[in-house]
Amino acid sequence: MLRVRHPARCMRRRCSSTCEAVKRFAALRQIAEHVGVMVAGKLTPLASVVVYSRLMSVEDYGVLNVAVSYVWIFAIVMSLNLHVGVGRYAYTASKDFSSCLGTSLIALAVAFALTASFVGFGLPFFERLLGLPQVAIALLLIIVLGTIFESLFSQIAIFNQNSSLILRVAAAKACGTFGLAVVLLAALESDKYLAVLYADATTSLALAAYVVWSFRSNVRWTFDLRHLRYVAGYAIPLIPYMLSLTLL
Repeated sequence: MLRVRHPARCMRRRCSSTCEAVKRFAALRQIAEHVGVMVAGKLTPLASVVVYSRLMSVEDYGVLNVAVSYVWIFAIVMSLNLHVGVGRYAYTASKDFSSCLGTSLIALAVAFALTASFVGFGLPFFERLLGLPQVAIALLLIIVLGTIFESLFSQIAIFNQNSSLILRVAAAKACGTFGLAVVLLAALESDKYLAVLYADATTSLALAAYVVWSFRSNVRWTFDLRHLRYVAGYAIPLIPYMLSLTLL
């Protein structure tokens, strides 16, 4: 006995299989883009090490490494780690993410301004404590600001499954920093470590400006204590853990 295939049923099956294939392709693309971000994040510093170590004296390269080692420590302390809580809030069932983002950005701005002012007024003390020149500490603060904004941007882009954007932004910042640093290294005759710090500070400011611009339609500039309590309640207890990982 011959079976008659129902056209509508066949179409539903084909559409279902096509949708599954599209979902699989999208998932594989997301994985590939995440891997690309990780690879770009590793290869660029590796290439930088090879080039910087050849263009700098041992002393300059040592000062640069000391400065870079402080970036995440400063970022965690100066932001009170609040930038981590924003990504956590995005996965909640709340529909008020724009208000939470606005509250978090205001809190981050206040925390950063206060701690940066403290460091600025105590530059001679921090110069002795950190073993860095004052100009390097000032540039370090700008780099820290860019690091905080990059963390915020990456968390929201990951939530939106837009890893290709993370890859493009990370690659642009890394290549921009590297290219500008090489030009400045050729121009400076002494204190060549400043070339890399100036380059990183410049691209960090550009990245921070881009992130603020990209958030313009997703943020509502309100200050809600409920959002602040949620973000702080998640982020601040993680400070000892994250500082321990950074120091190790």
